[in-house]
Amino acid sequence: MNYKFQLKLSILVLAGVLVSFWVSAQSITASLDPTDFVRMPAAASWRDTEGLGGSYREASGNRSIDGNETHKYDISATSANLHLKFSNVSFDAGIGQWANSITTEQQQNIPMLLDQSIGRISLSLLGNEFVSIGLGAWENNRHEYQDATEDNLNITESAIVGSISVRVFDFLYLGGGYERVKEESDGRVENNWNNALIGASAMFGEPGGTRLRLEYSHLNSPRAESDSQGSSKESIHREIQTNSYAAELMLNGLLFVGRGSEEKMFFKDPKTIPPSTKEYDVLTLTSNEAGVLWVPENGIVLGFFFTTTKTSFAFEDEISEFRINVGYIFE
Repeated sequence: MNYKFQLKLSILVLAGVLVSFWVSAQSITASLDPTDFVRMPAAASWRDTEGLGGSYREASGNRSIDGNETHKYDISATSANLHLKFSNVSFDAGIGQWANSITTEQQQNIPMLLDQSIGRISLSLLGNEFVSIGLGAWENNRHEYQDATEDNLNITESAIVGSISVRVFDFLYLGGGYERVKEESDGRVENNWNNALIGASAMFGEPGGTRLRLEYSHLNSPRAESDSQGSSKESIHREIQTNSYAAELMLNGLLFVGRGSEEKMFFKDPKTIPPSTKEYDVLTLTSNEAGVLWVPENGIVLGFFFTTTKTSFAFEDEISEFRINVGYIFE
C-alpha cells in the first residue's frame, strides 16, 4: 500500500469520527440531551420527550509528520433532528452536513475529504416498559479531492439497522445492534460488511428531577475486501474497533454532559509512511467532549460543547471544536 492511500484512509476515519459525535453514545438508551439523535434505533423508546433540535459547530486543527506541520484544517458542520412518540412507538430522523477547508503548509499531492452529508431515520417499538426493538437506515455521502491528475471522488455508504434494548432492572439496560453496510464509489467495486454493537446503560432518577445517565458500548466492524473487476479497482474496508462512553447529570434543568470514544483501525500488514522509518499497523483516534445545556420540561433548549479529537499514526492530527446546540421540547 502506498503513502497516498494510507493518508486517504486516515482522513476518512477522522471524518467518520467527527460525524459520529452527532450520534455517539446513544446505542442502548437515548441521551437526556433532546438535541441529539440516536446511534441505534431501539434506544429512542426510552426517551421521555418529543421535540426537535439542531447544532452548529466550528473546528480547527492541523496535521504534523515527524513534528513538521503539513496541513491546517478549518471545519464547519450543522445537524438537525426530530423526535416523535405515538403511544409506544417512537420515530427519529436526523441530517448532518460537514465541510472541510484545507491549507497546505507543505505541498503533498494526497487525497483530502472536502465535504460529506449524513441522513438517518429510525422507528422503535416499546413492549410492556421492558423491551424495545428498533429498525432504521442511514446514508453517508462523501466527496474527496484526489490529486491534480484525477477527478474528485464520490463515495456513498448506506446501511440498514436493527437493534434491541432490554430493561433488566429499574435502572439497568442491556442491548445490541446490527448494521449491514454497503459502500459504493466511482471506479471501485462495491463492498459490503456487517457492524455489530453491544452495550450497557444505567439511568437513575425521574423526569423533572435530578437524573444520572451512564452508557458504554463496543462496536466491531470487521475487515472486508472486494477484488477488482475489469476497470473497477478493489475495495477494502479495514477492521475497526470502537469503544464509546457517556455520562450525563441533570440538576435543576441544567444538563452536564461528558462523552468520548476510542477507535482503532487495524492494518493487515505493518506499513511505513515516508519520511518515517518506523512501521505502523494500528491507527488510533480518540475523541472527548464536554458540554452543558438548559433542558426545561418543555420549551427552548440551549447549550454548548467543546470537543477535542486526536489521530495517532505515522502522523498526528489534532482538532478542537466548539458547538452550539438549540432545540425545542414539545408540551
